[in-house]
Amino acid sequence: MKIECRAWDYENEEMVYGVGITPISDTSIPYKVTDEDESFQNFSYYPDSVLMLFTGVKDRKGVKIYDGDLITGGGLLAPFELYWNTPSAEWWVARGNDEGWKTSLSCSKKHEVVGNIYENPELLGGR
Repeated sequence: MKIECRAWDYENEEMVYGVGITPISDTSIPYKVTDEDESFQNFSYYPDSVLMLFTGVKDRKGVKIYDGDLITGGGLLAPFELYWNTPSAEWWVARGNDEGWKTSLSCSKKHEVVGNIYENPELLGGR
């Protein structure tokens, strides 16, 4: 499976897809090669951003599901945030200040991406 990431750029308030990560010691800065640059020498860096990993699965409409996406379906009536729970090494869902619980993305064909926590925070009830 190919590792795929996107980043929310706080400075420009936009989602940037197809980013790489710089191999800097303790921190990594998301970057993207400019689309027009065929020599791969001009990079756009996003130091004020948050990186989100592609889960490796798509929803029932064929949309890629990323960390930070808001999903419905599969028993979720309202949109829930999908996130990686590092201590348990599993994908979890939560809504608002709920503690959250693990979810099975193997049932991703029952889920639908309806937004993400950065561009659509209102879907979580004003969070």
